[in-house]
Amino acid sequence: MPSINPTNPASPSSYLMWFRRDLRLKDNTALSQISEIIKQSATQSKTQPSELTKLVKPPRLKALFVVTAEQWLQHDMSIAQVDFIFRTLKILATSLFEQLNIEMYLLQSATFDSCIPVINDFCQQHNITHIASNFEYEVNEQQRDSALEQLLTKQGIQFSQYHDQCILPPMSVTTNEDTMYKVFTPFYKKWQSILETSTPTLYSIDKVNAALSNPDRLAQLLKDIDDLHQQTLRLFYKAYSDADFIENDNVNNQLLNTVRHAYPAGEAAARNQLQQFLAEEVQQYDIGRDQPALEATSRLSAYLTIGAISPRLCYLQAKQVLQAIYENNSNQAGITGQTSGAEKDVQRWISELAWRDFYRHVIFDRTDIVTGNAYNKIADEKVNWAYDQADFTKWCQGKTGVPLVDAAMRCLNQTGFMHNRLRMVTAMFLTKDLFIDWRWGERYFMQQLIDGDFASNNGGWQWSASVGTDAAPYFRIMNPFSQAKTHDKQAVFIKTWLPELRPIPAKVFHDEAKLRQALSEKGEFANVDYPQPMVEHKQARLYAIEQFKG
Repeated sequence: MPSINPTNPASPSSYLMWFRRDLRLKDNTALSQISEIIKQSATQSKTQPSELTKLVKPPRLKALFVVTAEQWLQHDMSIAQVDFIFRTLKILATSLFEQLNIEMYLLQSATFDSCIPVINDFCQQHNITHIASNFEYEVNEQQRDSALEQLLTKQGIQFSQYHDQCILPPMSVTTNEDTMYKVFTPFYKKWQSILETSTPTLYSIDKVNAALSNPDRLAQLLKDIDDLHQQTLRLFYKAYSDADFIENDNVNNQLLNTVRHAYPAGEAAARNQLQQFLAEEVQQYDIGRDQPALEATSRLSAYLTIGAISPRLCYLQAKQVLQAIYENNSNQAGITGQTSGAEKDVQRWISELAWRDFYRHVIFDRTDIVTGNAYNKIADEKVNWAYDQADFTKWCQGKTGVPLVDAAMRCLNQTGFMHNRLRMVTAMFLTKDLFIDWRWGERYFMQQLIDGDFASNNGGWQWSASVGTDAAPYFRIMNPFSQAKTHDKQAVFIKTWLPELRPIPAKVFHDEAKLRQALSEKGEFANVDYPQPMVEHKQARLYAIEQFKG
């Protein structure tokens, strides 16, 4: 550790918590661990006093967040997520100050590479002796952290990282041969068995700093966050408005108004959403999650993505609900059907938390995936992917002539969110009806989703394109018309997002042949301003199967 100058006791050594995608106080592994390290250091100083420790003030814990806007653009972060991060930062900075006496510092750098000397300089200026952060598993993030650690080590500064993004960290769920699972189902069974025997605990945080001496600094920090917030949004507006699928800034402004209402910022809002979901909405999750008109999803994915809530907390509270169901089942044996259904709902949501872990474990094990490679390279190379910009633009804008696909895409563009089943339907239409490279769709989703997360988004796209884990290419081809008939039978969702189709009965546009006939020149609804389906699904399906067989 760097030596402390006893002639300058006003500048004690400091510890630093570097926040990234963990924007919360509750159950934050790195924040808890660095606080514990400070407490232990203080205890040792008291039990083994020296002339030096008597002169120097106790170390302080500071907090840091680094805005790397150009890097975020390179990683296709959505405008909605940028906005969500900055809104959450203001709440985090205030909570740190008011609850823990911790000052947050905001730094700005273009990229991960350029932020390394910026952070090093900050450490020198503030006499930082120890940095703590939580692991990020993508390649660029890992390279940044490795390079920074090498530089800090030369300066005598310790850099500690902790696993926090997953309920169970990468490489903790492996086969008997200590290899990563390639299929989700056996992974999930092992994941469950580990958690049944070793329940995760939540990390607590105690106040380690004395009262702050400059409370006015918080007001200035919040203003700085606001200024950088607007500056970053302008950068993203300019970058994305050049693309064909963004018409003008008003679209983005409407989007921000929508997501700000749907996703209030901060960890308290996230916990409230979790409690409301588990108390009410989870009771219809297993079936309702596949019916987009019900909006029966947890709406927690955006909070999990930026770390405003802990996945461990989500898991443990879900398990508490399950325990209550078990107890109710034993007390009311006469309604086992109802309670077993409730159990299935909660278990289904827990399995989604496991999927989130699974895809993070995958990219940790197969880092080449992060650079654009398919998990199953042989399957990926069999397909003669197309790169038709006009077809892709129609898909982006929701103008394919396939009602469920178009409604889903317009919903995505206007709300920054899409239900999971619709993500599969739209992804399969792009890759197996239009045969457009899945990487194009993967990138577009990242640019739109408020919950855009590389591991889950990439895993979902590769799964849908049958080039990822757990691939079954001959069976995984969803018919978007039958999917609509099954999951939006009355067309409530479709007609919400495609008002031009309101005059047409659902039974017509749930059948491709009937829809084509109805929209033809002599059809009953020829005057409806809606395009004919771009491709014939049955023919596209046969072609897709031949591609994968080849």
